[in-house]
Amino acid sequence: MPQRLAVSRREFDEELRLWAEAIADLDYFVGLLAEHAPLLLPGEDVDRFRAAGDESHISFATVVRALDPGQNASAGERFGISHLHDAKLDYATGALKRSILERLRDTFLGYFASEPRSEEKTRLAAQAGARYADVGAMSLDSLGAAVSQVPLLSLACKAAEETLLVGKQLLEIRGQRR
Repeated sequence: MPQRLAVSRREFDEELRLWAEAIADLDYFVGLLAEHAPLLLPGEDVDRFRAAGDESHISFATVVRALDPGQNASAGERFGISHLHDAKLDYATGALKRSILERLRDTFLGYFASEPRSEEKTRLAAQAGARYADVGAMSLDSLGAAVSQVPLLSLACKAAEETLLVGKQLLEIRGQRR
């Protein structure tokens, strides 16, 4: 009896695409922080965070392009399923981590976009944003470690991660102020 050749499941590409969406959401979050910095971040750091946020957009875009199967990244500058596996971002564990990111994003947006705005909602948005930035930074750290042999991707992951970590610290400061 002949054996049918194994063909990869669609879910493999879908995992990459879903991570591309998750990282794109983190980039959007950094953009919101930069745009609304006077509301969400300590005043003394607004301009510097805006500049850092603008710079990090290129890094986020590099990571998203490398994750998204629909993008035309070159073979050496693309994430593969093995990278997700090495980073423990595939299958059930990957789905769990993305679910946590989605919940934290939605919590942040729920407080941030809620009308009418209040000092309490802004403080809660800052606290939720800090948690979202923290988990996002951990995910980017895992991705970067999995592609340590690909300098462009490793550096892009690290730069995006660092922006999220700085954002987390500033949001925590804002979240503690009354």
